[in-house]
Amino acid sequence: MIAMTSRERLLRALHQEEVDRLPWAPLIDDYYLGYLRDIGKPMNVVEALRFIGADIVERHVRCYHVRYSGGVRLRIDQEDDGRYHTFETPVGNIHQRTRYGGHTETISEFYVKSLDDLRALQYVEEHMSFVPDYGSLVSEKEYIGDDGIATVSARATPLTTLFMEYMGLAGLIYALADHKEEIEALMEVMHDNNRRQHEVLAASPAELVIIYEDTSTTTISPKLYEQYCSRQLDDYADIVHREGKLYFAHMCGKLKGMLHLIRSNRMDGIDSLCPPSTGDVWADQALDILKGKTVMGGLDPAKLQASSPKEVEEYVRYVMGRAAPCQDLILSTGDATPYGTTLENLRSVTRVVEGGPLS
Repeated sequence: MIAMTSRERLLRALHQEEVDRLPWAPLIDDYYLGYLRDIGKPMNVVEALRFIGADIVERHVRCYHVRYSGGVRLRIDQEDDGRYHTFETPVGNIHQRTRYGGHTETISEFYVKSLDDLRALQYVEEHMSFVPDYGSLVSEKEYIGDDGIATVSARATPLTTLFMEYMGLAGLIYALADHKEEIEALMEVMHDNNRRQHEVLAASPAELVIIYEDTSTTTISPKLYEQYCSRQLDDYADIVHREGKLYFAHMCGKLKGMLHLIRSNRMDGIDSLCPPSTGDVWADQALDILKGKTVMGGLDPAKLQASSPKEVEEYVRYVMGRAAPCQDLILSTGDATPYGTTLENLRSVTRVVEGGPLS
């Protein structure tokens, strides 16, 4: 087969068509770029992926901005060890605090801590809109060229957004027990917002839309997924498909107990599938269950970070061997490439995929 450009290879793999070799597209974001800056090799995402020799799938390219109305104002104040976020609304203010540490930023105080906070959050959601802004995406697609694709990011389903960003997992579970009617009303408002956001994403020049769902049985049960995520994901997939685009769900957790449900959803594939020991499903196992969907992932990020280049090569050959002939697979990290992963280790993956046959 004639050698393909990275862009051709990725698009064919995403559409489950024959490729010249296994695509290799690690997830690199600001977390890993911070490591490169710390070792004196500052690069942007595209530069880093080109240096590694990977097929470029750039994440989180901006294509809209958020607008608030009805007297809602978001204020972010810098603190010594983090940031303090405040939504000011006519029905009350809500606050979130983030902290820097471990080369990342985490939430130490969530917005919703009372029923009054829940009402204020619903007011925020009712007065939120997404304004298309495709200039950066067009420029980034031109910058990447034949080396890959630029993708746009969707907000997670309401259930996931509530526990990841607004309430925390314990806060959400208790609220579902104590204030189910209010939580479900809020989730429907958020779902309407997400549909509008997906319309903006689907109309953009991106070929692939990814929702960052972070699905895992360590955070939600299959029952909660069926009740609060499955229908919503299908609604979003339908919006994206109407514009002729592909739709993937970023699911980087433990999925063994969920794959039978994901199989029936209408997304085209899942992103950041993570194998043991961080995850619990190998790529070949997921491909066998999710027939008709493309899987992006297959490599445990912790393994890439902690191994020698030779060990990485052996590991990648093992994963590829299990998944041979690697149909419907784009090799990637099972979530973000960790801080401290050497560039040589990532280049080792490139050497294997470039030299290894598909069967």
